[in-house]
Amino acid sequence: RAGFSLRLRQQGEVRVITIKSLASRPSGSLHDRSEWEAPLPPGFAPDKVKSWSPELRQRLGKILGKGGRHQWARLHPIARLSQERHKRMLTLSESASTETSLLNDPIGELSIDTVQVFAPETDNHTPLAQFAEVEFELSDESQRQHIQPITQILAEELGLLPAEESKVQRALRATVAHPLGYAASANGMQPQMTMAEAARLIWRQQLMEMILWEAGSRT
Repeated sequence: RAGFSLRLRQQGEVRVITIKSLASRPSGSLHDRSEWEAPLPPGFAPDKVKSWSPELRQRLGKILGKGGRHQWARLHPIARLSQERHKRMLTLSESASTETSLLNDPIGELSIDTVQVFAPETDNHTPLAQFAEVEFELSDESQRQHIQPITQILAEELGLLPAEESKVQRALRATVAHPLGYAASANGMQPQMTMAEAARLIWRQQLMEMILWEAGSRT
């Protein structure tokens, strides 16, 4: 509702927390988004605020607003993703018309992500959905001039389309499309559903659409 998400990421033994703004300013394939990231300290527990670093509590406190200790109770897990990422750093070729000093400096990171979506509060290891995404992230703002040719190649030569939603948004839509009490592979309305089950599924999907567009609608 405030326009931010809190991501907990684990890669091997390393755990990182990220505060990300949901509101981006799309221009074709380009998105601008605010992020703040920090390593998680040993003993960190999402449900135990005292284990959080003071800086994290301060940053989140500004987002969550007033409410004392009750404000932290407003944080709930909404999506669980498993992601495999293959990435390469991109540099300019020697034929590029630029200063020689820039040739060996990476202009950004190209990654291919394979994402699996799981129910947020269960131990089920069968994904509800999976998708793939290609992402290019600039190394710094001074390299912005090079991003348009790269996205043009991805679109024209590989036939890729711009992603209009974040991974979290896609995961939430997949989660609410899964009928409760059915196998993880079930998606959408099922032939054996009662009218009541079907109605609840439709209402749940429509409620999620309202939630996903809430920040923009309020603005």
